[in-house]
Amino acid sequence: MVRFFLILVLSGLSFTTAKNFLEFPRTEAVIQTLVDEHGFDRTEVERWMAEGSYREESVTNIAAPAEKTKSYVEYKPMFLSWLTIHQGKKFLEEHQSLLAKAEATYGVPAEIIVAIIGIESRYGNSLGRHNTFNALGSLAVTEGRRADYFQREWIKFIVHTQALGMDTLSIKGSYAGATGFPQFMPTSYEAYAVDHDEDGDVDIWSDAVDAIGSVANYLRKTVK
Repeated sequence: MVRFFLILVLSGLSFTTAKNFLEFPRTEAVIQTLVDEHGFDRTEVERWMAEGSYREESVTNIAAPAEKTKSYVEYKPMFLSWLTIHQGKKFLEEHQSLLAKAEATYGVPAEIIVAIIGIESRYGNSLGRHNTFNALGSLAVTEGRRADYFQREWIKFIVHTQALGMDTLSIKGSYAGATGFPQFMPTSYEAYAVDHDEDGDVDIWSDAVDAIGSVANYLRKTVK
């Protein structure tokens, strides 16, 4: 055991403990905003920050995303295969009437909506493996050029999940903080998510129907 430890030390490796977000100066601004502008209890917010942990992986991945580091030949199989085509056809058949409703309401072809949901989350089968609170927090507390943007997204994520009665600390998504069937960032959820099945809530995490309407609404408002 001693020999193994010496090898690690001589190799330049060390045992480190993941930092919680209270250890970062930029976190205080987020806490203050949640308390002053959204009425959160400071003790509760600080508990979340203490339970969260900084993830270097999010910071590294955002600097070199796959779409910029992989060739088309490498990138294509990640999204297009016989399995995804089969899943897409099945999704189209299962939600035909509500896809037709989205097409009529937003003017977006059903096939486009289905293709995007397939690319973003494999029709809800791959919503992401990264803890969203930690991913957004890690990007928000760094001093990178987009830290202010991720601070705003982190705040919105906390506000939305709490308003919806969700467990803020357990939601999973992408390394950049996108979540749900359409992989929306928190501000995109606020701007474009809709209650397509009119059941009283806007759920893009477990309700494929709301995801359909939300993707269509997003495209109607952003694509010229």
